[in-house]
Amino acid sequence: GLRPAAEPYARAARRGAVVAVDLPSGVDADTGEVPGVALRADVTVCFGTYKPGLLIDPGASYAGAVQLVGIGLEPPAAEVTALQHADVAALLPVPGAESDKYRRGVVGVAAGSATYPGAALLAVAGALHGGAGAVRYVGTAAEEVVRRFPEVLVTEGGPAGAGRVQAWVVGPGGGE
Repeated sequence: GLRPAAEPYARAARRGAVVAVDLPSGVDADTGEVPGVALRADVTVCFGTYKPGLLIDPGASYAGAVQLVGIGLEPPAAEVTALQHADVAALLPVPGAESDKYRRGVVGVAAGSATYPGAALLAVAGALHGGAGAVRYVGTAAEEVVRRFPEVLVTEGGPAGAGRVQAWVVGPGGGE
């Protein structure tokens, strides 16, 4: 954590944009632990390599957007990789002219309920915006799901009767 003498400065820094250099003050570089008061950054600029504490909560939630700046170091091969937006985008397949919903993948959603339809709607919206070829919904919020997203394939009953699905989103809001 921060030394007591630094705490007033950390509180004052909350009034504007905060840029941390290498690591937000008060966050343990190796574990991400925050044993006391810590500075919450909007952006953390780190040099040479990422510190594990920037990638592990609670430290990650104090780091804001993390930007790595190369300084000519050759770090050892990483045991763990933190994917950035560009890394994930490069891994996703780009649909071609021959692509159909099955080649792009079908996501099954078993979430929400008649009591908690918002959970179903959020999970379905995420699957649709994530680039799935099709989304299949199973659950008791089917009426709300189809009203908001008529393109979703709705199945009565459980996941066993849903048909072809490559990945499932299960929960939240499944309780009545």
